Amino acid sequence: MGMVIGVVLAAMVAAGEVNLTLAITLTVVINLLIWLISPWLSDLTLRWFNQLEFLDDGTVKERYPGIHQLIHQVAGDYRFKAPRIGFIPDRNPTAFTYGLLRSNARIVVTQGIFEFLSEEEQRAVVAHELGHIVNRDFILMTMAGMLVQILYQIYAAFARSQRTSVSKEGNKLAVIGFMALIGYYIGIYLLLYLSRTREYLADAFSASRVEPRHLASALIKIAYGIVAIEDTEATQSLLRSTRHLGVIDVKNARYTGLLAESTVASPGAAAEAMLFDTYNPWAALVQLNSTHPLTGRRVAHLGEIARAKGQGFADYDVEAAAARVHLDRGKLWGQFLGELPHLIPHRCSNACDSRAYILKMHHGQGGGQRHHCVCRRGLARKPLPAGPGLRSVAARDRHGLFHHRWRDASARRWQNRQADRGQGADAAARLAGRGSLAPRR
Repeated sequence: MGMVIGVVLAAMVAAGEVNLTLAITLTVVINLLIWLISPWLSDLTLRWFNQLEFLDDGTVKERYPGIHQLIHQVAGDYRFKAPRIGFIPDRNPTAFTYGLLRSNARIVVTQGIFEFLSEEEQRAVVAHELGHIVNRDFILMTMAGMLVQILYQIYAAFARSQRTSVSKEGNKLAVIGFMALIGYYIGIYLLLYLSRTREYLADAFSASRVEPRHLASALIKIAYGIVAIEDTEATQSLLRSTRHLGVIDVKNARYTGLLAESTVASPGAAAEAMLFDTYNPWAALVQLNSTHPLTGRRVAHLGEIARAKGQGFADYDVEAAAARVHLDRGKLWGQFLGELPHLIPHRCSNACDSRAYILKMHHGQGGGQRHHCVCRRGLARKPLPAGPGLRSVAARDRHGLFHHRWRDASARRWQNRQADRGQGADAAARLAGRGSLAPRR
């Protein structure tokens, strides 16, 4: 909400309706007001739309004694009031926290957390949310977001001044405005980067309270659960509205979950499926527009913590999976540099679509009758059997490269999009049949 108001004020500055000083002052005041009322506003909307119910301390102790003990232990160690625990009867597994200060924070969990996760995994997820409270992340992100809004307003003010000034002075103002605009875009990505670092810190906090392997397995199961549960308007509303707050990014979860659906009972296979997140250069581009690190990278980070502590981490050890399949990072980079020019003519209309495009290229979206892996030299296609419940597959070719391909329906949608853009159905079909980036039929 604060970001929307900041953009509206910037538009008013550009139109000359409000001066820059007043716009910045209003931005600061409005963001502070939103921050002050946001916990109660969130309580109200979650109660109204998602049937949020806050549990009293006695109920939490009776139903979830392990979680109750963890919460009071952390609150005692850091000397703040134990956060309120909210419960939402939704089978999508997610958890999030919000509040003003440590002393009035809320932790909300859904029914899916208790349906899909073991007791230790539940504790690991709650410990992650406690990490956000201990680190005061909701305060930090509010302040950082406000600074990004102010940069955009500075750009709008100087852009307007440039239009109304004489040429020489206008050129100077244009340069200042352009630099402010660059700062704004850099600020957006720095804000996303800051959000990802806070997730890593919350993961590390969880690993200090519960063994890292439990959070790693929880992340995989949460991604699986988000895909496995049937979508309804209510569940989609909850996931979308809490995307930046949740323990996992729902968009990333959908792709990770597609991979995990057939491997959730096979940790080694799940670790191999996450090699894209951890080692493929495309993953860095996918992650740019995300508030959360890719799941594979988080699991790898948890593995590093476990090894540093001398704790077991055999279940989802991504490094062990890379060694097991003889992953060649040099050839991954070679493939990336070769494919990069092909992304430009097929880029989507916005950054989010581009992110999904890259994910679908490598992760596939399963469900077809057969899946293909590609041998880079001859582009030979080898069908892989689709076993019961198999939604996607990570296949290793003889170069040690991983390719995750779209199903036939995705290929048809891609061809239609190319035809709509005036490139012609024949060209789209040709690209679909050849070229390292095209979806395989």
